[in-house]
Amino acid sequence: DVPAPEIQSVLTHINRDIHRRILDANLAAMKEEGMGDPPVEFAFIIMGSGGRGESYVYPDQDNGLILDDYPDDEHDRVDGWFTELADRLATDLDTVGFPRCKGHVMAINPVWRKSISQWRAQIAGWCRRRSTVALRLADIFFDFRPICGARDLAGNLRDYVTELMPANPVMLQELQYDDEDAGVGLGWFNRFITEKHDEDHLGKLNLKTTGTLPLVQATRLLALREGIPATSTLARLEALYGNGTIDGDLYDYLQGAFRHIATLLLRQQIADFNAGNEVSNYVHPKGLSKRERDMLVDSLQAIRRLRQQVRAEFTGEIL
Repeated sequence: DVPAPEIQSVLTHINRDIHRRILDANLAAMKEEGMGDPPVEFAFIIMGSGGRGESYVYPDQDNGLILDDYPDDEHDRVDGWFTELADRLATDLDTVGFPRCKGHVMAINPVWRKSISQWRAQIAGWCRRRSTVALRLADIFFDFRPICGARDLAGNLRDYVTELMPANPVMLQELQYDDEDAGVGLGWFNRFITEKHDEDHLGKLNLKTTGTLPLVQATRLLALREGIPATSTLARLEALYGNGTIDGDLYDYLQGAFRHIATLLLRQQIADFNAGNEVSNYVHPKGLSKRERDMLVDSLQAIRRLRQQVRAEFTGEIL
């Protein structure tokens, strides 16, 4: 009977603690092996659901490093040291149950391992270029949170993003267009849109891609436009309600939508694990009670209304 967001918070706390322990162990090992202490201060960050504090069961790796600035002629030495650290982190996290990210969103990828000045330049570059790749990299990055190290570096970068994005409406508009494919799992006459191609999940709803993802994306876009530094979906919704961006009725429905969908996902994942099945984001509507189905319809309708509002405000397109 514990609310799903509280369970997600505990899962996130445990996952972050594991990351910190692995980092500390590797820092000690590298020092013992004669590599010395970190050549500059750094912050270890996580992104995605971990950055939002919304972890489910079996998350993969979404991490990066923010380094303090250092002279250009020291790049090989400094970055070489952190490349070694990043490689060890990726290996150990994978060993204990955090699979390597298939999209390579890990500190072993130079895109996610930079000095604070390089990070600022990269974010500004994403805003200028606005290619599909740049948009999707930015979308991943915007939920970052520091889990250890020099938190002031991460705070500095968060302040930069919070100030930069409201001044870049074209970038936000392009992000909206790129997010349009993530529609809710509700079709004509409020019928669920279920899986029709994956034989292992026929007739089921992917409540991540057709539930939480469209809600997270729309809420993040509004928060970026409004200069809201919070990363969790519920905190962003509260701030958006507080400044009048969304009205009270929609705020109430969206809070309920997030909690209900998170509950259904966590319950299904635990059931899958206990049955020895693959843990996924698929839930069969027939496994829900009538009340749960009705609540899910209401939830998806509310998310669809939010997405319609975002589309209208960012693009001027109503239909």
